[in-house]
Amino acid sequence: MGEINWQVVNIIICLVAAVISVYMLLLAWQRRAITGATWFAGMAAAGIWILVCYAFEAAAGADLNTYLTLGKIEYVGLTAIPLTWLGFALTFSRNDRYLSRLRLGLLALIPLVTIALVWTNEWHGLVWAQPRFNTTAPPEFIPVYGMWFWVYLGYSYLLFLIGSLVLVRTALQSWRLYRTQSILILIGTSFPWLGNLAETVNFAPIPGLYLNAIALVIAAVCLAFALFRLHLLDIMPLAYDLILNNVPDGVIVIDTQNRVLALNRNVKRYLDNPGQDPIGQPMDSIFSKWMDESGLPRGIVNHTHVQIADKTVSVRVSPVFDWQHRLRGRLFILSDITARAQAEQKERDNHIFTETLRQVANMLNSTLDMQQVLTLIVESVRCVAAHDKANVMLLEADGYTARVAAQLHYSPEDAARLDQQTFDIRQYSTFTRAAVGETIIIPDTTQEPGWKKGGLSVEVRSYACVPLRDSGNVVGFINLDGLNAGTLTNEVADRLQIFADQAALAIKNARLYEQMRRQKEELNQRVESLTLVQWLYKEITYSFNSKNLLDLALDAAMRLCRAEAGYVALMQEKQLLITHCYGNFALGTLTAMVETRAGIIGTSIEQRRALRLLPPEPVVPGLDGALAQIALPFYARDGEASDGFYGVMVLETRKPERFTDDRFQLLELLTNRVASALENAQLVQAVQFRAAELETLNDRLTRLEHLKSDMIRIAAHDLKNPLGVMIGYIEQIVHEDPSHSLGQYSRVFKAMERSADRMKLIIQEILSLERIEQMAEQQTMHPFDLCHQVETVLAEFAQAAADKQQRLEQTVLDTDCRVSGDVVQIHEVIVNFISNAIKYTPPGGQINVVLSKKENCILLEVKDTGYGIPENQQARLFEPFYRAKTKETAKIDGTGLGLHLVKNVVERHHGQLIFSSVYGQGSTFGFRLSAYPAGDGPCDAP
Repeated sequence: MGEINWQVVNIIICLVAAVISVYMLLLAWQRRAITGATWFAGMAAAGIWILVCYAFEAAAGADLNTYLTLGKIEYVGLTAIPLTWLGFALTFSRNDRYLSRLRLGLLALIPLVTIALVWTNEWHGLVWAQPRFNTTAPPEFIPVYGMWFWVYLGYSYLLFLIGSLVLVRTALQSWRLYRTQSILILIGTSFPWLGNLAETVNFAPIPGLYLNAIALVIAAVCLAFALFRLHLLDIMPLAYDLILNNVPDGVIVIDTQNRVLALNRNVKRYLDNPGQDPIGQPMDSIFSKWMDESGLPRGIVNHTHVQIADKTVSVRVSPVFDWQHRLRGRLFILSDITARAQAEQKERDNHIFTETLRQVANMLNSTLDMQQVLTLIVESVRCVAAHDKANVMLLEADGYTARVAAQLHYSPEDAARLDQQTFDIRQYSTFTRAAVGETIIIPDTTQEPGWKKGGLSVEVRSYACVPLRDSGNVVGFINLDGLNAGTLTNEVADRLQIFADQAALAIKNARLYEQMRRQKEELNQRVESLTLVQWLYKEITYSFNSKNLLDLALDAAMRLCRAEAGYVALMQEKQLLITHCYGNFALGTLTAMVETRAGIIGTSIEQRRALRLLPPEPVVPGLDGALAQIALPFYARDGEASDGFYGVMVLETRKPERFTDDRFQLLELLTNRVASALENAQLVQAVQFRAAELETLNDRLTRLEHLKSDMIRIAAHDLKNPLGVMIGYIEQIVHEDPSHSLGQYSRVFKAMERSADRMKLIIQEILSLERIEQMAEQQTMHPFDLCHQVETVLAEFAQAAADKQQRLEQTVLDTDCRVSGDVVQIHEVIVNFISNAIKYTPPGGQINVVLSKKENCILLEVKDTGYGIPENQQARLFEPFYRAKTKETAKIDGTGLGLHLVKNVVERHHGQLIFSSVYGQGSTFGFRLSAYPAGDGPCDAP
C-alpha cells in the first residue's frame, strides 16, 4: 500500500466540513428571526472562512509566502470565532441582556487589533516572530509566535471558557431537550479549540494531518446533529426566569407539529406525569387529561374551560406567527379560574333563585284568598330549601298565641292535631328567637340543647323556623321539618328569609283583601240601604197622596232596619190616630199608647227629634217581646210645635242589634223626607184648590181675549167706512179746486187729508190682527231712513206748532241715519214725542229735534222749552195711565198711555229711552237704536 497523500486528505476534510457549515449557515440565515440564529450564522460563516483557508494552505504546500498570506486571511475568521461563540452562548442561555453595544465594541477591540498586527507582522513580528517551514516530509509550518499572539490566544480562550460555563449552567437548569442541545454545542465547539491548542503546543499524533480540520469536521457533525435531530434554531429555550416562570398562569408553547417547545413551572400541576420531561413531546401525550375534552382546532384562536381534578381551568389558544406571517406554533395559556367559576356558579344559583322567587311571587300574588295563599306558601317553600314537612303559623291578636294555618305532608292524624292545637311562643326558645326577626336553622336537633322533644317533634332531626315579618313586626312563622340530620343547613337561611318576606307580603295583601271584602259587604249593605232610600225619595217626591206616601215610607223603614213591626199615627182633628200598622200588635193596647203618647212616642214628639231605645233602656212595647224601639216624628221644616206636627212613625224589634247607628241615621234622613213629602202633599192640595180658581179666571180671560179680538176687528171694519167717506170728500175738495178759491182753508184741508191718511194707515197697519202677529214674530223689521221719518212728522206738525207760535226745528248731525225696525211703530213714537212737545210747551216756546250718531247708535232727541216734569213724578212717568200733574198741565187732556206704549216699542227694538227734565225749564225725550248696517259692536247704553 503506498504512502498516504496527507495534502489531499486535508483538502477533502476541509471541503467536507465547509460544505456542512455552508448548509448550517443557510439554515441559520433562514431562521435569523429566531433569537440566537444570527450569532450561529456568524459562527458558521467564520468556520467556513477558516476551512477554505485551510484547504488552500494544504494545496500551497511548503511555499512560506503563500502560507503566510493565507494565514493572514485566515485570521479574519479566527478573530470572529470567539466573539460569535460568546454571543451565541449568551443568547442560547437566555443571557443576551449582557450583549450591549458598548460591551460588544469593547470585546471587538482585540480581534481588530489582532487583524491589524497580523497584516503588519513583517514590521514588528508580534504575531509570528520567525515563521518557517520544516522541509522534511511531510512539510511542517513552524510559526515561532510573538508576544501579541499569546495575548490574543488568552483572550480567545477566555471567551470560550465564559461561553462554555454559560452553556454548562444552562444544561444543568434546562429540560432534557435543551440540555442535550447544550451538550452537543459544547462538544462540537470544544474540538476546534482543542485542535487549536494541540497545534499551538506543536502536538501532532499523525504527522501531516491537520488536527484543526478534523476538529472542525467533528464540530460540524455535532452542530448538524443538533440542528436536524434536536431542532436547534427551531426549538430554543425562552426566558423562563424573566417571562414564563413569572407569569401567574400556565404557559405552553408548541410548534406546528404539536410538539411542546416551552412551558413554565405553573403548567406542571396539569401534566399527566408532573415528573416527566415534556419538551419535544406531542401535546396530547402529556395533557391527555383535558386535551380530549377541549377539542381545540389547530392554528386559530380559541378558548374553552376544562375541569382538571377539582380545578376549573380556562384554556386560551393563540397562533404564533413569525415576521413573514408564517405560522410557527401555538401559545397555550392555562388559568385557574376555580374561584371565578365558583362565583359565577353562585351568581347563576342566585339568578335561578331570583327567577324562582319571582315565579313564586307571581304564584302567591295570583290569588287574594287567604287559605289559598297559605297553601301556596307551604307548597312553594320546597323551591327554596329541601325538607320533609312544612307548616305556616299565624300569630293572634295577643301577639304570643300561634295557630297552624296551613300544613303539608303531615299524616291526617297529625294534621288534625295541628289544626286544633295552639302554641304559646313564649314557651319555645325557637319561636322566642324567631319572634325578634331571627331565622332559626337547626341542622341536627339532637345537638340542640333547648330542643323540646315530644309530640310531633320526636321524629324531626333538622328544623328551620323563619319569621314572617310585616313592617318590622312578626306576624307568624314558616316551620320546616327534616327527618334526617343535615337536611336543613345554615346555607339556606338567607334564601328562606327572602322567601318568608315575600310570603309575608302575600299574607298582608290577603288580609287587606279580606278586610276590603268585609268593608265591601258593609258598603254594599249601605248602598242597598241608600238605594232603597233613594227609591223612596223618588217615589214620595212624586206622590202627593198621604196614604200611599206613608205606606211606602213604613214599608221602606221596616226593610231598612229589618224591624219586625211598625206603625204610623197622624194628627187628625187635633188627635193622634193610627193610620198604618204592620205587625202582630194588640190594637187596643197600641191605640191607647198612641192616644196617651206613652213612652218613646211622647218623648220624641216633645223633643222634636228621632229617638232610639236599646237595652238596657226600658221600653213600652206595642209588640209582645220587643226589646228595641225607634220613634220618628214628622215635623214641617218651618212649622211650630203646635201646628207643624204631622204625625209619628214607630218601629219595634226583638233583636236590638238590627237597629245600628248607620240604619238609624238613614231613618232620620228618611223621616225628614217624609215630613217634607207630607208638607208637599198639603201644599199640593192647596195648589190644586188655587189651580181650580185660576182655571176659572183663565176661562174668563179667554172669553175677554176673544171679545177684544172681536172688538178690534169691529173697530177696524166700522172705522173704515166713515173714514173712507171723509177722505173722499176731502180729496174732492182739495183736488177739484184748481182756482184755489178756498184760500186760507186750502192748507187746513191738506192737513186734514194727511191726518186722514195717517188714520187709515193706523187702521190698516196697527188695528190688523195679522200685523199684530207679524209684529210678535218681528217680521215687520226692515231698514229705513230715520231722518226721512222725522221730516215727515215735522211736516205733519208744522201747522200745529205755527198755530202756537212755536219754533219747530230739526238738527241733523250725521247724514247716515239708517236703522232697522218697524217703520210704522217708530213713526208713532216720533209722533208721540213731537206732539207731546207741542202740547206741553207754552206758546212762543222752542222745539228742536236732533238726530246724531254716536259709535254704533243713532240718537233721536226731542228737546223742548216746555213746562217740565217735577223730579218726584219722573219715576212713574212711563207707567200705563199715569200722567204727571202740575198746575200748568192740569187742563191738558191725555190718557197716560202714550209714553208707556213708546217705552214698549223702543224695548221691542232693543233700544234705550232717552229722558231728562227740569221742572219749569223743559224736557228731552228720545231714544237710541242700533245703526244699520250693524257696526263693530252693540249700541252702548247711555
